[in-house]
Amino acid sequence: SRLKLLNETAHEEILIEEIINGIFEKQNANVRLKNISLKFIDERKQKQKISGDHVLLDMAFSNLISNAIKYVGKNGLVYVTVSEESDKIVLMICDNGVGIPEEEQKKIFRDFYRASNVKQKGYEGTGLGLSVVKQIIERHGGAISVESPSHLGTKEKPGACFSITLPAG
Repeated sequence: SRLKLLNETAHEEILIEEIINGIFEKQNANVRLKNISLKFIDERKQKQKISGDHVLLDMAFSNLISNAIKYVGKNGLVYVTVSEESDKIVLMICDNGVGIPEEEQKKIFRDFYRASNVKQKGYEGTGLGLSVVKQIIERHGGAISVESPSHLGTKEKPGACFSITLPAG
């Protein structure tokens, strides 16, 4: 609602690891229930901050991490990696879950779109989450993309890897 109705974005300095650690704490019960290996890997040499709206970025990252946890099976892998590329912060959320069919990857950021494989398997959702995530990331001057299969995947569990690039500072 805030994103659509108010068209406002706060600008404050944010430590990305604080948002990620908070999301991990909230997801702890789901992670334990499914015995998921949930890891945060910080490859940055400097702990650059990002400028943005804490609430909106938390919402975007939380959506992607909770999706990874939802779509990965028992004993699955969900890795969140943050790195630097010159004046940009790169956040990757990768899993070895159900994956996203290649021909549908360009459509998943549209309002109400849900990949055929998740609908067939009975996963609940509205198809709005990734659309909102994309809007939030773009409002912060960033970009988001998806790759499936993921580098964590297998033939049976191809997984997905979402990559977010945001300006540092």
